[in-house]
Amino acid sequence: MIHSLSGHSRGINPPRSLVPAPPPPIDMPNGSCRQPGISNNLAQDDPEILSGAVLVDANLPQFFTDEQIPRLVAATQPDVDAAKKDPEKPANRQLISTAEGFAEAHQAFHKVVWPTSVPATVMVSEKTPFAASPPDAQHWRDAAASFVKKAPNRTLVTAKGTSHEVPTERPDLVLKAIEDRFAAQH
Repeated sequence: MIHSLSGHSRGINPPRSLVPAPPPPIDMPNGSCRQPGISNNLAQDDPEILSGAVLVDANLPQFFTDEQIPRLVAATQPDVDAAKKDPEKPANRQLISTAEGFAEAHQAFHKVVWPTSVPATVMVSEKTPFAASPPDAQHWRDAAASFVKKAPNRTLVTAKGTSHEVPTERPDLVLKAIEDRFAAQH
């Protein structure tokens, strides 16, 4: 996820091109993020507007393999089935709608390539969004490492002791990564 710096920058005020603001967060059951790659698609489509990015426990294309996608679909199916029992609830409508296109959207997302011209700091949570599934948690960490290895201007930071809520649990670490990325580009 690319985070906006407005109001959170401890004295620095970088231009919009460093960290564009994302759309409002989507409230999903189980805290799951089922919307693939807003930042990745932005970087692929318009790399010239970015001078760098800090991706905080972000969905990365390397995670969504042909083996991983069916695991995720199966893991979320009980939530989808429960949502279908009350489809008028807004969160349930969104979950049902997202689930319908999940596999196809993430197969396409797997093909997205972050441009090597855009430096990135990838911050991964220690527990990952998959704390209850060690194989999925390891795959999440491996995907982040694989993403970073694709270009010399990428760095990997592990947010020790955090869940997927890194910005809430370790705002200091997120701010430092943003400040460091900004300083490296200016």
